[in-house]
Amino acid sequence: GGEAELSEEDLRRLHASFRSKGEALLSKADFLRIARPRLRVVKPTVLTSDLSLDSGKAVRPLRVGEILEILAGPLREEKAGLMRVRARVTRDGKEGWATVAGNAGTVFLADAGAQ
Repeated sequence: GGEAELSEEDLRRLHASFRSKGEALLSKADFLRIARPRLRVVKPTVLTSDLSLDSGKAVRPLRVGEILEILAGPLREEKAGLMRVRARVTRDGKEGWATVAGNAGTVFLADAGAQ
């Protein structure tokens, strides 16, 4: 199946459609929790400030079990050949880029399923 990428405006419109007689059936926070894809850290890695590993600075380490809300990607970091996503850590709200899988096949982030 294909994947659809929803913009903030798309998400706003979709949330607005979940109304009955003007009342929200689902809070915006709950809606975003189920509408945005999430990944779980399965091997320690680092959240960085940029897609490029060369120009990015470490934002913070990512620990096994942490949940990331995906904001963009995955995109290929060309120089190292890594697949990376722009993400927000659900625990503290920190945002940055994280490696999904290494160029040798090591998996750092996996589907978190419904949270």
